[in-house]
Amino acid sequence: MKVFLVASVLALGIVAMAAPFAEAKGTVTATAKESGCPKTFCFDVSPATLTGGDDVTVNFNNPSGNTQHSFCVLIGANWKCAPEAPAYANPGTSATVTFTAPASGKVEYKCSVPGHDVLGMMGNFTVQGASANTGGTNNTDGNTGETNPPPKASPSVGVIAMVVGVGLLAVALRRR
Repeated sequence: MKVFLVASVLALGIVAMAAPFAEAKGTVTATAKESGCPKTFCFDVSPATLTGGDDVTVNFNNPSGNTQHSFCVLIGANWKCAPEAPAYANPGTSATVTFTAPASGKVEYKCSVPGHDVLGMMGNFTVQGASANTGGTNNTDGNTGETNPPPKASPSVGVIAMVVGVGLLAVALRRR
């Protein structure tokens, strides 16, 4: 029984150490902006770099006080929109759009409300191969130097659990 308990503590330590390295793949947040933009409108998109082949979900938010917006991505020759075209997201609402990122290249996005794209609500995701995605550059709001670094790992809880587990295992084996 003691060996089982010690093995369980060790397993939890390993899981706790690995958890900080896990990353939510394929989730993007896009927010419509009407101020602080190079032009009249823009999107705040994070991350701006996708991994090729990932299923991507864009969570689109329209915090606007009075303007409808949408978030559409060009996949092949077709636009996929949040909300589904021809609808627009009313002020204070949100919607999602999902798609599979191509192997590499760029994926264009824009607001489908007439004229909003030329007023600044357009941009591109950069798509990198599966092993090359380590963060992205967000050029959608004119901040060409802004980057989205990969998440920081902090495995200290896992290390503590592993040390405790090894200590308990040593005690349990000595008593045998």
